[in-house]
Formats: sequence, structure tokens, C-alpha cells
Amino acid sequence: NWRRTEDAIAHDSGHHFTVIAASVAAANREVTRWTQPLLAPAEQGLSAFLVRRIGGVPHLLAHARSEAGVLDVAELGPTVQCQPGRALTLPLPRRPRYLDLVLRADPGTLLYDTVQSEEGGRFHHAGNRYVLMEVGGEFPVDVPGDFLWVTAGQLSDLLRHSNYLNIEARTLLSALRAAWARGGAYAR
Repeated sequence: NWRRTEDAIAHDSGHHFTVIAASVAAANREVTRWTQPLLAPAEQGLSAFLVRRIGGVPHLLAHARSEAGVLDVAELGPTVQCQPGRALTLPLPRRPRYLDLVLRADPGTLLYDTVQSEEGGRFHHAGNRYVLMEVGGEFPVDVPGDFLWVTAGQLSDLLRHSNYLNIEARTLLSALRAAWARGGAYAR
């Protein structure tokens, strides 16, 4: 259900993304004119870690994800990672687990909530909302098999190796470290 026009490739549903053609001119580059494809997401993405203290230690709920470009079978990503508008059109059993919880979050539970644009020359107006959301002791420690409670230290240790954490998880881990450096409410 993808359609090609003279200057774009888009899905009939309007979801996912569009590949658009860009004509670029930059006098200060080795090559001063070129054309290239850009990915234009259909909507802003959402990446969120649920954060809970277990035994007094902050833990993040990571999700093992298999996605395009992953070199091995899966990488660890945030608890929720999706295009929420698209995800809400899916039947309930196929929606990302915990999406509704994040979308209905009380602002007082948000440790971090910001929109960042994606870097690089591959995207056109691409942005993701990054969220760290605190959940209380009533949130279960036992989670489905593709989820795992991990400490920020454990995730940091995995950064020493390639292909364990996806870019969204790395971005949120940096945000958590910055909050700790400022002495935020979830400081170690």
C-alpha cells in the first residue's frame, strides 16, 4: 500500500513515513549541489522509560526490541517506543504495552519530558518526545518476558559494547544522568 509520485513515496494510510526528494545547495561544501532522499515521519515519535525504585534503587523498565537495522536479534530500548497516533489505531492486543499509561501520565510523575529533533541529514522535520516517568510501588516488578528492570548503572555498563542499547535508550539514559547531575528528585 505504498504509492510513488514524482517527488515522494508514501503509504496510503498516511501513517509511518514518507520518503521525499530534497534538492540541496550549499556553497561551503565540497559538492555544492545535490539531491537526496529524506525520511519524513508521519508524526512525532514517543520514547519513554518507566522508572521505579526497587529496594530503594532506581530502575528503568527496558524493552528488548527487534527493529530494522539491528545487527543482532534485538537491542534494549525504552519501555515505550512508537508513533503514538499510529499505535492507537491498532487493536488493543497489538498496541505497545504501557503506551496508555504514558499517554495518561500525571504531570507530577514526569521526571523528564521534552521533544528533541533527530540529528543528521536523513530526516525531514523528525522529532521524538522523550519521557522519564516515575511509577510507584504498586507497579509490578514482575513484567512480561520481553521487558526487564535494569539500573542506570547496568545500562551504562552496556554502553561499553556496541549494539546493546538503541539510540532512544541512550538518549534517555543521558537525560537521566543530566537530571541526577542537577540534583533532581531521582538523584542517586
